[in-house]
Amino acid sequence: MKFKTLKFEKNKHNLFIGLVGLTILIVIAIIIGRSFAFTPELLGNQVVDGLSFENANLECKDGISTFTADVYNENDDVYALKYINIEFVDSQNKTTTLIGYIGEVLEKEEQKFIRASVDTDLSDSKRIVYSIQK
Repeated sequence: MKFKTLKFEKNKHNLFIGLVGLTILIVIAIIIGRSFAFTPELLGNQVVDGLSFENANLECKDGISTFTADVYNENDDVYALKYINIEFVDSQNKTTTLIGYIGEVLEKEEQKFIRASVDTDLSDSKRIVYSIQK
């Protein structure tokens, strides 16, 4: 009986270290999971009226959200526009609109970079809607 008690006493230290290590790993996983909270559908590629929005990124830092994306003209002709409304919809269906400007025309198969910022944290957004203003 004494042998089993000694063996448990020796392994108690290893068990404690294992539980602490597991707890730390779980906390790190939660922190990483929250930093990548955007779903793939949110920042996934979308095509609107022949314009393809790709490589979208949303960075939220110190209460300022900055959206960036590549915009490609997939139409067979020159595309004329004024600006692009980028609407972020959160889980409570509240909409925040950013305005992106990439120039007045995109040539056939041309790519431009769009960047828009707002002093609102958009990290809880669930959906992006692009609307082109001609």
